[in-house]
Amino acid sequence: MKMLAEYGGFKFKNAGFEFYKHPPASAYDLNRLLFDLRQDPALCQRVIDNLDAVAAEYGLEPEQRKAAQGLVDVGGAKVLSKFVPPLVEAGAHPLSALMSVLTIYPMSKKAFEQQVTKN
Repeated sequence: MKMLAEYGGFKFKNAGFEFYKHPPASAYDLNRLLFDLRQDPALCQRVIDNLDAVAAEYGLEPEQRKAAQGLVDVGGAKVLSKFVPPLVEAGAHPLSALMSVLTIYPMSKKAFEQQVTKN
């Protein structure tokens, strides 16, 4: 156990340092959606208004669709970063997920506030 304490719990492997792990090819459609969101405010609004239609258009898998729900739900949040890990676990590039959450947040927040005002 001396080694664990000495290296802060890091277990060394006899391999090179993995600086970057590419998103899986199976997550291409999710990553394409996240990229497009950052370029297209109208798409952001479509995601907020009808995520199911956009998810079908982009061919998202059920797990990816579930993670993308965070793009809608983030409007009612105080901590935006908690919506990033589900996207990453679904295969999104971490920085793309963060930037997409930050991009859609103002529109999602406005929709959330309008919904609260109605009720």
